[in-house]
This record gives sequence, structure tokens and C-alpha cells, in this order.
Amino acid sequence: MTEPVVCTACSAEVQGPPPQTHREPVYGREFGIYPCSRCGVTFSVIPADFPLREWYSKAGHLYGKDEWIMHPSPEADWRFNHFFKTARRLNLSGNILDVGSGDGRFLMRASVLGWRGALTGLEFNPDMASRRQGNYKVEIAQIEEFTTRPGRPSFDVVTIYDVLEHLAEPAKSLSNIVKLVKPGGHLAITVPNTDRIRFAGLEMFDFPPNHNTRWTGKALSGLVERAGLEVLEITVNPFNARMLADQLFYKLFTAAMPLVKRVLFGGKAASGGTLTDMLNAEGAATSGLKGAIASKGQRLKIEAALRNLFRLLLTPLLLPAYLILPLFLPHRQGDCLFLLARKPARP
Repeated sequence: MTEPVVCTACSAEVQGPPPQTHREPVYGREFGIYPCSRCGVTFSVIPADFPLREWYSKAGHLYGKDEWIMHPSPEADWRFNHFFKTARRLNLSGNILDVGSGDGRFLMRASVLGWRGALTGLEFNPDMASRRQGNYKVEIAQIEEFTTRPGRPSFDVVTIYDVLEHLAEPAKSLSNIVKLVKPGGHLAITVPNTDRIRFAGLEMFDFPPNHNTRWTGKALSGLVERAGLEVLEITVNPFNARMLADQLFYKLFTAAMPLVKRVLFGGKAASGGTLTDMLNAEGAATSGLKGAIASKGQRLKIEAALRNLFRLLLTPLLLPAYLILPLFLPHRQGDCLFLLARKPARP
């Protein structure tokens, strides 16, 4: 008989074998994917012995590219723009903590816009934290360790941009994060919208151990309310045709990469190394076509040019999709859920 598993969002027991499994490509570990009928979240259980930090360092090239297509430059990022629009409407200000701040793009944007209050990032990955640029500081720590530090501050606003879905125990982590919010303060969360319009099914990044939960608006609201906060707003970004174009582009881009490596490196491509690793291994001796793309900056420019050309060529197909799909699938709008909640002024 299969042992029940416990939902990581609401602690309900889920019986029976998982209806879906996924084998991750780095260590070959298999993860069960379970729907929780009580709270509506889809979740996976990360074993205590799974080396998650090491996995991320080895799997970034497999997941990062597709995941970043959901979020363009900080200036054009809907998550950030919607937050600042909402903050102006509600007259929010004060000290901000950005949990999982990564390379600091949200805090850089807040600094440029002249946010009234101190800006702090919380990031567990020192390499990501080292990329910061702007007038803010970064604390390097896990959420639980930072929460229990003697004398740690509390904040007027805490933001969590696309972090919750990566956490092994989102309910436990959120309960710690809520402790960092001042009474009467606000919490802003974004997660990928599991009901987003997708081309050819789920993206690779939406499986464990990268994304360990998948959220609907109802499931996310329930999680936050169980943590003791009042949900003020939950919004989905508008669907746009770029989402479909970029999803298709990166599926083709990823599928073409083995062929590109075989053309450039012949039999060496069988090593399984990334294009960047293989170019770096040849070093300064690289010439010809390989020399032209040896610079990572140059490769990114070529990639952006190809992506923009692809969007242009698909315009005759994308325009009808942009106009028609939301009419037939109104609940499957954009790729991002935004939630704003307030902590009670008094317990």
C-alpha cells in the first residue's frame, strides 16, 4: 500500500500513488507530482537527502533560459511595474525586503524610481548576490536562518518574486517570511500562473525539483490567508502574443542546439557540455564562426536578434491569437499571478 504524502501548502494527507512523475536530468531522481484536493495546489515532495543547492548549480543551463522568457528587462517587467503602480495607488512606502533577490533587478528598479525607504535583498546564492548594482544591500542567508537572527529588522513591505514555487516547504517558509513584515505592513507575492496559455504543454522549468509547486489564484490566496494575512488583491497579467512567440522560439532554439554544437565541434559535441563550456574550453585559439560567437555578450545579441525576427515572422499568426484566445479562455490569461496582502496591525 502506498504511503500518503503531506501537502507542502496545507498539510493535508494525499492518498495513493502520484498521478504524474518527473525524472530530473542531472541526478536521474524521480519525483511524484500530486494534486491537493483540499487547497488546490499541485506539489512535489523534495527528499531531505536531495542536494538541492548543488543541483541548481549544475542545472541552471537547462532551466534558466526558458524561465527567463517569462520576465523581460526590469523596465518592462510586468511584476515590477504592477507593484509600483499598486504602491502609488495605496501610498505604500518604507523599508523593503526582497526575498530571493537574485541579481537585484527589482531593487535596482526601485532605486532608479526613487523608492522612499531602505532597500534590502535576501539571497541564499552568493554568486547571484555578487551581481548587484544599485543603492541597496543584500543579506546572504536562508529564509529560516535570517528570520531567527537576533536583532533582525522587520520591514514595511516584503516582496517575493517567483520564489515560492521553488521552495520545498512553501507554507513553512511563508510563515517565517510573515514574521519579517511589520504589523500593518504589506506582502507582495508573484508566482507563475498555472492556468497561463501555453504552447505545446508545460515548460521544462515547471517540473520538480525546480518548481515544486504550481499555483492558481485560489490556492495562493488560501496559503496567504492561512498565514494570517488579509488578501487585498490578486491579479493576473494580461495575455500578450509575445508569450506564445517566445515559448515556441525557445522550444525550437533548445531543439536546435545539439545540431549547432555538432556543426561547430564535431565529435566533441557528444560530451554533453554546454555551448558556453565548449567555447571556453577552446579559449583564445577560437577563430572563424566560433570566434565570432566566443563572447557571451555577442551570443546574447544574436539570440535576441533571432528571437525578434521570429516574432516578426509569426505576426500574421500571433495577431489573431492575441485577439481570439482570451475570449475563449478568459481564465487562462497571462503567465504571472500577483498577490498583495496586509498583515493585521494587531495580533
